[in-house]
Amino acid sequence: MEYRPIDRLATWITRLFVLVLILSTATAILELGVGARLNSGHESPEAVLSSGLYGVALLVELLGGVVYVSTAIVFIAWFRRAYRNVPSLSGQPLEWNSAWTIWGWIVPILNFYRPFQLMKEIWYGSVERFEPDDDARFDMVKWWWGAWLVSSVVSRMIFRYGLRSGDEVDSLLVQSRLTAVETALTAIAAILALRVVNEITRRQKTRKDEDFVERVFG
Repeated sequence: MEYRPIDRLATWITRLFVLVLILSTATAILELGVGARLNSGHESPEAVLSSGLYGVALLVELLGGVVYVSTAIVFIAWFRRAYRNVPSLSGQPLEWNSAWTIWGWIVPILNFYRPFQLMKEIWYGSVERFEPDDDARFDMVKWWWGAWLVSSVVSRMIFRYGLRSGDEVDSLLVQSRLTAVETALTAIAAILALRVVNEITRRQKTRKDEDFVERVFG
């Protein structure tokens, strides 16, 4: 497969991740604020849920969802291109079909480990020779994947809890706190993902530049 640069996609991911971080932080703060007002007992749940604070929280959460989906689309585009670059950089065939860079996030059960397997192949396939601290630096990929899995599990818990719970104060309090935790985990996962994206982009660019120098100066 022909090498295709991933720098531009990485730049867009950086911008979108910054928005994700801002909106995730805002959502967590607003949800905690809603929870505090519900817990104070000074206002009825109906009054809190019809307040401007709750409306802003819903709006920011909706906007965050739109940005999150946009980020996911660009990230998967980067992920797919980075994976398809591996043969031209390493000289080795891909272990998996590149279609898994998309389906790996969707297929149940497999989405718990297949993207991590692909990211590992990208990491080690983007350099000709292992750098001395390669294995230690790979820990950031492990931390990113762990944060992503935990945030995904919490997100599913919130969804299922929201379907089962009513409008009681205790239910609303639990949901607001879970949402705050989930958004904080999303922010952590976004920071780690950004580090992974930038590092792999650097590794692939460096490897491609080395190839160019070798061809020119032999």
